[in-house]
Amino acid sequence: MSNRLWRIEGSKLIVNLHPGQSEAWEAVARFILLLAGTGGGKTAFGPIWLYREVQKYPEDEFLVIAPTYKMLQRAILPKFMEFFDEALRLGEYKKADALYQLKTGGVVYFGSADKWENLEGPHVRGCWLDEPGRVKFEVWQVAQRRTGIYQAPILLSTTPYNLGWLKTEFYDRWKAGDADYFVSQFPSILNPSYPKEEFERARRTMPPWRFKMFYEGRFERPAGLIHPQYEIVEPFPIPKEWGRYVGLDWGFNNPTAAVWLAQEPGGGLYVYREYYQRGQTFDQIARGLHGLTRDEDILLWIGDPSGAQYIAELKRLMIPVRPAEKDGQEKEWVKAGIVKVDEMFRSGRLKIFSSCKHLLDEAAGWQWVMVENMATDKPGDEPHHLLDALRYVVTTLAKRAAPASIEVEVDAGAYETEGTKTKWV
Repeated sequence: MSNRLWRIEGSKLIVNLHPGQSEAWEAVARFILLLAGTGGGKTAFGPIWLYREVQKYPEDEFLVIAPTYKMLQRAILPKFMEFFDEALRLGEYKKADALYQLKTGGVVYFGSADKWENLEGPHVRGCWLDEPGRVKFEVWQVAQRRTGIYQAPILLSTTPYNLGWLKTEFYDRWKAGDADYFVSQFPSILNPSYPKEEFERARRTMPPWRFKMFYEGRFERPAGLIHPQYEIVEPFPIPKEWGRYVGLDWGFNNPTAAVWLAQEPGGGLYVYREYYQRGQTFDQIARGLHGLTRDEDILLWIGDPSGAQYIAELKRLMIPVRPAEKDGQEKEWVKAGIVKVDEMFRSGRLKIFSSCKHLLDEAAGWQWVMVENMATDKPGDEPHHLLDALRYVVTTLAKRAAPASIEVEVDAGAYETEGTKTKWV
């Protein structure tokens, strides 16, 4: 049996890796990333790499993570089964338990990032995380926890999708010389089976940023980011006299998210802490918030106004949350808040500590819905729980600082009110 990447001749397995795959195969780092264009041979490499790790520890446990359950079923599991089951007959797949039972006694577990809680549990000898560019930072943290006891290797295989954690927490560490990280970066056409004509057609017809990301495997800033500009600063001790505020967004399956902001005397704001937890009870949330706040004097706790029960329960638990004030309809209120936060970012009056990893990941990935490569004024569905929490605080403080309104007679045709036309980028 054979495919383009491998073949079996008698009792021998012969693997034909292209240069980008070979670099990853030979890498000695603990964390290995194949960062490549579409069709570059990323997913096909995963089962072969995992088989090598299984050979080292045939009686132990391993983990395969997909970004979604559908992608696991449609792309990753078929590639795995073709190699492990049909070609090598190494064991049996048990669908009900989402695992592959090896004849040697070992187990390969399968999970997806959209069911992240199912990833916890086993301590594994190796992990393959496919398309990590599509998953949240917390999934990368889970993968590290599951491999931590054995300091086991993790293979990541993906196309770049944004400038989120995969760049800041992996690629940038590799570029800085961290020996734990290795990146093999290559375009689609390094795979000999990828059509050069299709590669050139994409180059001619796509926006340059999209082509570079999806066909050359290079990080670029996508068009249509909701917050394309913000300043990241290194953490520093917050002076006690600065005002402090907390914004909260509620969830259970979705995370309960909170951000802490400090306001310097000139009015500038720094996001200096975050809370991002799923599946937490009211008591657990309150303990977590109290524990992080320590002896700090919080002037305002501002929460999502739709979470009346959360607000009531946290008040009972000695956290005096007040709902953010809504102006007008939900859609217009959200847009106005987004504009205000973005204005603060662009002016440099709102900055984020580099330690707020989840918030930075959200900011790097949240986009306006795109139609024919043009941004609309509709926010996308990418996770933005911490950004919502931030919006509640920023808009509340802006409202408090706004001067009282007065009526003045003016010539309505003499000028155009600033802000009546917003350009969405």
